[in-house]
Amino acid sequence: MVESLQVSLDGVLNRITHPFYFMLILIGISFLVEDLAAATGVALASAGKMSWEESFLAVSFGIALGDFLLYGLGLLCRKQPYLKKRYIDTDKRFIPNTSNMNLFASVLISRVTPGLRLISYVLMGFVQISFKKFFIFVVTAVLLWTFSLYIGSVYLGKVIASTLGIPIGFATPIPLLILAIISFIFANKYSKRKCKCKLT
Repeated sequence: MVESLQVSLDGVLNRITHPFYFMLILIGISFLVEDLAAATGVALASAGKMSWEESFLAVSFGIALGDFLLYGLGLLCRKQPYLKKRYIDTDKRFIPNTSNMNLFASVLISRVTPGLRLISYVLMGFVQISFKKFFIFVVTAVLLWTFSLYIGSVYLGKVIASTLGIPIGFATPIPLLILAIISFIFANKYSKRKCKCKLT
């Protein structure tokens, strides 16, 4: 009886620690704090709990999905007066422009600037920037940004590990955890300010 329960428990634990569930967790975390999702993904990959490819894919997918939901929120603002007042009417200076280079630059700048992505992507949805362009530019920006986070974390993690004499698995997430804290503080400080970004 006891052995049967132990086998069942081991089976449940093995399923919970399957990379697929870790991928779902990373996607969920990316909706809350993207840098923390990347730090967790790096930590899991460093510990061998999932492959680097699975980790990178899950974090990138979660971040991109969040961006598309913000675009969708912008579309919803066109039909919901409360949402429009909350997200759109706070700034009249947004000037849409469908120029590919300017749109990509705006997407990329919004991607790497704490506090700017929310208002920028919602506005892009509200003015109905081509979703095809938005999709391509967001995917490109997310892949570049996530790749940079992973490469930077691994490189700095090795430096930290050798300097402090700690395991690489603990050292690699540290740069992203620091970035997450800085981004959180910066975003909270400036999130209520009006967006001065123009797609021109």
